[in-house]
Amino acid sequence: LAPTLYGLELVDDPQQIPKGYPSQTEWKGLNIIDYTPVPHYKSDRFGAMVNDVIQYLKIRQMPYKTTKDGEVVIISNDKEKMLRNKKHPV
Repeated sequence: LAPTLYGLELVDDPQQIPKGYPSQTEWKGLNIIDYTPVPHYKSDRFGAMVNDVIQYLKIRQMPYKTTKDGEVVIISNDKEKMLRNKKHPV
């Protein structure tokens, strides 16, 4: 959804390419939103990797927004709303 996929190579190895996909990594995003979504913020499992992505984006002054596990962002008619699953511990 973001303008670019740069930074996400810190959590997903771009060299692991599934069979049948082009060997060249595509770094251009879909540019549907003007920031990089960063999921799993403050997650016990992914927290350290997520912090690395945030640092990468901050250093490069790239806009981003975080979501914790159990949160979702809904975009409709250029309005953005975050919902939280009350049953999911965040």
